[in-house]
Amino acid sequence: MPKLTESTAIIFGSVITATAAIVAAIITGIFALRAVSGQQQTQATSAVLAHVATQSIATQISPQNTVTASTDATLPSNTPQPTVTFSPTNAPLLPTSTTIPTDTPIPTATFVSGQVLFQDNFDSGKSLDWQTLTGTWRMLNSQLKADVSDVPSIILVGNQTWSDYIVDVNVFSTCTIASVRIIVRYTSSSYIALQTACDSTKWIIVTGTTEKTIATLNKGGLGSSSKAHIRIEVIRQSYSAYINGSLYLQTQDSTFTTGKVGLASLVTYLFLDNEVPQFDDFQVTVP
Repeated sequence: MPKLTESTAIIFGSVITATAAIVAAIITGIFALRAVSGQQQTQATSAVLAHVATQSIATQISPQNTVTASTDATLPSNTPQPTVTFSPTNAPLLPTSTTIPTDTPIPTATFVSGQVLFQDNFDSGKSLDWQTLTGTWRMLNSQLKADVSDVPSIILVGNQTWSDYIVDVNVFSTCTIASVRIIVRYTSSSYIALQTACDSTKWIIVTGTTEKTIATLNKGGLGSSSKAHIRIEVIRQSYSAYINGSLYLQTQDSTFTTGKVGLASLVTYLFLDNEVPQFDDFQVTVP
């Protein structure tokens, strides 16, 4: 029994000794690993500090340079890369054309008092602006006249939008029963006119083939072998006729507000050619 106990003690002692050696080796290995890791961390830290110092020096020397990230830096492989997708909802808006509002007022012509809208002295013939409506019109001794006809001869000029104006014209006649008309506000075969002869003067409204007298005077405006200067003033609803500077006949009417101007000669085949009135020095101005 004593020998067995001694052997057991020897075995236990050997085991303890071996275990102590193993533990010491493990501890020594652990400290060695820590020393190596600490050395590596120190080296890495030194490298980073050296890189930062280099970049700081470069920035101080050249402040205008821009510091950029290292090109060798990569994202982890499992990190999704950001993407940008354009769709109709987030696409940039393109500029569109500018449209003019439909209710923008269109500028209209403005007239100044005394402004000449039209004039023709017939010295070089009849202006091309005249529009012959009925009859035959021709020049004689630098004056305008119409050939005899069984219907009134009418010639027009001007703009359909004309509203207020003054008409001046000289009329030469032999004072027969032939009469002339100064037409104002002509619109679609309808108009207002001053009609005068040797024995009477009147304002009439003509609508197609219908005529209506709205004012009359038993006094003619044409003289025997003489010139009569006729002035017509059309201002709003007021119509005034002046002959040789005297007010002859006035009237008020709201039938027409705009229209062209014109001349009419009422001479039938019963008259001789030298009895047909002639017109000269025609002019239209702004009141």
